[in-house]
Amino acid sequence: MAEQTTGKTYQDRIPPVIKETNAEIAQFIISNMRYRGGGWSLDMSTMQPGGPVVPAREGRKAEVTGNQRLQMTMAALKLNIIDSRWVTYEEATQLGWQVRRNQHPFPVEMWTSDHKRCYNQNLFNAHQCAHSGPTTGMPQNMDPEDAEAVDKLIDDLLKSVRCHVYMGADRVQYFEQENHGESFAVMPDIDDYPSKLDALSDIIRIAAEESYNFKLARDRGTADEGKKIDYGLACELAALFMAQDLGAPFGAGAPNVRDYEGIAKAIEDFPVMLRAKHICNHECAER
Repeated sequence: MAEQTTGKTYQDRIPPVIKETNAEIAQFIISNMRYRGGGWSLDMSTMQPGGPVVPAREGRKAEVTGNQRLQMTMAALKLNIIDSRWVTYEEATQLGWQVRRNQHPFPVEMWTSDHKRCYNQNLFNAHQCAHSGPTTGMPQNMDPEDAEAVDKLIDDLLKSVRCHVYMGADRVQYFEQENHGESFAVMPDIDDYPSKLDALSDIIRIAAEESYNFKLARDRGTADEGKKIDYGLACELAALFMAQDLGAPFGAGAPNVRDYEGIAKAIEDFPVMLRAKHICNHECAER
């Protein structure tokens, strides 16, 4: 039976195995941070061609959000899994699947309905099971070699993002205006990027941060000045989630997180990562 824990803080409530999982995720994120233009950004461009797959619980209608989505996404990226389906051992049996020998489950955190107790649930990916049928998840992703699809997604994002985006800058910057002023972003010209996929990653960051700021302002008020590192990292993960939803590749692009020294500490506080779930259901135009 999964271990259940209680406590006053998040770190007190999560089981040791989830703490270990979070520590591994933190190291994985840090190992994929790239320094560009005076700051750090997340680079998943070498994994899962066509973009990271949105994780899903097979046979369940509820969407995977928050820390579960982050944990399952990073597990798939680490293991280079392109199948979106995740199940418990019992669910695999009910579906007629068979967990292959020597396959280790991946623990994700689950909470009781009153949010007072946390327990770990061991999940297997369909890739680890026999008789699970053809791999799913990849068809939703765009072909990174399809120039027309890349151009269309760039155009759709630029039209749908809530803030003005000005071209011709030397790097990407987002400016959130106070007192209900109009936010805007600047970025280099598309032709100044090594590839359009790099430009696409930066536009996704702008769209994610604008959507994130919009909902953060609506739900929680202004961002906590003392959480700038946490905020920047959450925005970076939110952009990764948006890339998943769009089926788009997610490269290094321009930096979002400015202080690399603060990243490890920020990741340790996983409630901060939950902020990224605010824009999992993004409001960009359909492709």
